[in-house]
Amino acid sequence: MRYRLLCQGARPKGRPEEAGGRPAAGPAAAPLALGPDSMVLLQKKLWQPEPLPTGYDDSLDVWWLPTTREAFLRYTDYLERLRIVRSRIWSSLSSGKTNLTFEEAAHEDEQGRLLAQQVIAS
Repeated sequence: MRYRLLCQGARPKGRPEEAGGRPAAGPAAAPLALGPDSMVLLQKKLWQPEPLPTGYDDSLDVWWLPTTREAFLRYTDYLERLRIVRSRIWSSLSSGKTNLTFEEAAHEDEQGRLLAQQVIAS
């Protein structure tokens, strides 16, 4: 299924999961390591991204949020998630830091996991 991606800037058409399950590469895509083992917290609860929409026709317009790798069918849902992502309500379970934006929390989570791996390896 192909989606027409819409977001703040011009983005290429195509499926967001091109290139092996990752969003299409571009300048707006943040190189964050988000996966099932991510320990990013939203108001003290483990955060899970919304699944990609399925079962729709090929002409569907989808609002893509590269930071969280989520797609939204409604523009209002996209704007609400964008507001939440930019708010300082996130924290990282790995590092324990609070009052972060989503990008800061994801970065802290990645750094905390790398540090833990280094400690375990040594």
